[in-house]
Amino acid sequence: MRYLVQKEFEKEITARRRFLYDCFGIWMYVGRPEKDFIPLLSMPDAFQKDVLFLYGHNNAVNRYLVENQDSVSEQTVILITCQASYKFERYGRKDRKIYIARQENNTVKIYDKEDYCFDFDPCDSELICYNLKKGNVLEMIERAFVCISEGDVR
Repeated sequence: MRYLVQKEFEKEITARRRFLYDCFGIWMYVGRPEKDFIPLLSMPDAFQKDVLFLYGHNNAVNRYLVENQDSVSEQTVILITCQASYKFERYGRKDRKIYIARQENNTVKIYDKEDYCFDFDPCDSELICYNLKKGNVLEMIERAFVCISEGDVR
């Protein structure tokens, strides 16, 4: 599993690592920065190797996908960003599903971290994922996020 955090949100890395452990029971370590993003990588590396999370502002997420769409090997890509006017579904392929955080008028609703005892401001999908019974990662993603591009992945 890879979880890319836009550099602008670098202060959230420790909290997001804790969140990923709480949700999926997996340790994440900080990898070498990739342009505008800092990767968190699963340990062991083979854990859910076909899953990529992208967290950041929609322009940075879109730029990452434009520049890397052919080199992204993961079959399940989860975007934690606002849809706005971007057409993220176009990055889907026959062998790739794209999910996005739940939206309200093409915008991710963010909650105050203090209200939920988090160390970062979570969105609806993150709160849902956190509260799901721990189990199959892909099933948790399907329940917490919205699929916007369905490949033939299974």
